[in-house]
Amino acid sequence: VSAHPGSYGFPAGHPVMNTFLGVPVMIGDRAWGNLYLAQKAGGAEFDEADEGGAVVLADWAAVAIANARVYGESQARRAEAIQHYERAFELAPDDYRYIVMALQEYQALGDPEGERSCLERSWAAIERRLLIDPEDVRAYDHGAGVLALLGRKEESSRFVDLALAFRPNDYGTLYTLACAAMLNGE
Repeated sequence: VSAHPGSYGFPAGHPVMNTFLGVPVMIGDRAWGNLYLAQKAGGAEFDEADEGGAVVLADWAAVAIANARVYGESQARRAEAIQHYERAFELAPDDYRYIVMALQEYQALGDPEGERSCLERSWAAIERRLLIDPEDVRAYDHGAGVLALLGRKEESSRFVDLALAFRPNDYGTLYTLACAAMLNGE
């Protein structure tokens, strides 16, 4: 390959470069790419200070690239977690906890359609659960929060009262209900 005339030099019509500076973009111990500068203002040669500045820029580029990769990987893991929770909810549609876990992932992804869908399905599951066990205090806990997030404040407040009637001193209940009350503006 290196013997081929197209493997070196510049293509026809490439701008003239009298001065040139190149530094690697390093991610860890691996060169990911290069940062090139050409034609220093005034036609002067690039010096050590220019190289130092270019190295800093290349380091910043490497950090941005690495962060973008980590972010992309975390988003992929969140999407995978959502699939698992959605599948679990399909298998146990009355267990609203799976869809609540998926809701948290949709919120982290910033997906309002996914959030709304989870809230509506979670509410439907909570209603089914309460038909089976009308004294399931956790269903009232979650219901208060889900209703508050759906903007149904009066119903949410009613669920807060019902949950407190069942377990007035349960810390988990009190925490969940305090969150729902805050969402309701109480």
